[in-house]
Amino acid sequence: MQPSLEEVKKLQAQGNIIPVYKSVIADFLTPVSAFLKLEKDRSYAFLLESVEGGERIARYSFLGGDPFLIKRYRNGQPPDFIENLRSTMARFHSVSLPNLPPFTGGAVGYFGYDMVRTIEDIPNTGTDDLGFDDAVLMFYK
Repeated sequence: MQPSLEEVKKLQAQGNIIPVYKSVIADFLTPVSAFLKLEKDRSYAFLLESVEGGERIARYSFLGGDPFLIKRYRNGQPPDFIENLRSTMARFHSVSLPNLPPFTGGAVGYFGYDMVRTIEDIPNTGTDDLGFDDAVLMFYK
């Protein structure tokens, strides 16, 4: 496991989220097959793959499951969603480590088209025929 416990203790001065990782050889494991194994035992599993962005980003696949926090927004509720989200994000300060991807934990989710109504005063003329949340953000370690 990297970094060592001693290194983690030193890194705590830089932030309250410190990536701990282990490199494994996975020659026969594709991102999709890894996701299929992961999602069997975990709620809210995700797989993010990038094909663009150069070597720094496009070479990584991001997988996760079992968020420790889920933030939802639907039909204007909760009314302070954006400010609450800002406050939540401000609590987390991730330490950047060399040789790791730019994303090592945080929020994964979506903002739907209708989220524009939290910023702009526009009429709501559509019908909610699908029943999806307007935004869902899940926080992972």
